[in-house]
Amino acid sequence: MADMTIVGFLLVIVGVMFDHVAEAQKDESESIELDLRKGQVYGWSNYITVLTGPSYGSRADCDSQAVVRVDFSGPYKSARFVLQYNDQPRLWTFDVSDSPAADGYGGDPGLTSNMAETQIFNKQMRVYSNNLPGYMDATIDGDLLIRIEDDIIDRNSRLSLEISDERLEWNRIGSKKKGYINSQFLYTLSGQRPMYGEVDYYIYAGFNRVPAGTFRSGSGLCKASVILLKAKGCSGPAAPLCRVTKTLDLLITVALRALPKR
Repeated sequence: MADMTIVGFLLVIVGVMFDHVAEAQKDESESIELDLRKGQVYGWSNYITVLTGPSYGSRADCDSQAVVRVDFSGPYKSARFVLQYNDQPRLWTFDVSDSPAADGYGGDPGLTSNMAETQIFNKQMRVYSNNLPGYMDATIDGDLLIRIEDDIIDRNSRLSLEISDERLEWNRIGSKKKGYINSQFLYTLSGQRPMYGEVDYYIYAGFNRVPAGTFRSGSGLCKASVILLKAKGCSGPAAPLCRVTKTLDLLITVALRALPKR
């Protein structure tokens, strides 16, 4: 009976601790929204910097432009971009890269070797690798191209792109067009050393343009949300408590199995 009382007491403690962990991990995200018709930004985050714009567009064609930088050096380990197309997508409506000098088609003027890139051009998505050693084995064209997805977007469609360390995931919301790539030749966001350039933890996203400049631009992307997400599992401020709770839970499970059957 004493054994069961102790186990019951421990179960109560673990239950309380799990409640504290869940409370600490609630709302572990930050976000901003870009209105590319009105040229406005809503929301704020320490880890999202609006570098350019959004410019004041024509308002009729969703052609306002912006560039943001996302910082992965803090608690957030994944960035989800939700792109809303109310108009017909034309030319470069989205481009995201490790390199602030990304100019489309995987291009970078030698700033860094860690310059993976994903672009939306008209209705097509193209994914380009960085040029770390061995990258050509991962490409489909003998250069930097890793993947092509045709008809990934259209007028009145929404696309979700989620970027984390060495991973890209996409989902055209409300359709079967979804997929992912895991590759060391994608975004390097955990301190991987480049062949040349500086180690950093940033990605740069251009909306209705490429990050490098307005010389490659587009229209049709009307709204974009940038949502930062923490790593799943025991992470962030709640990590120590989470790990202790899981350990206690495991010990109680073992203890229950060891109790004599009556």
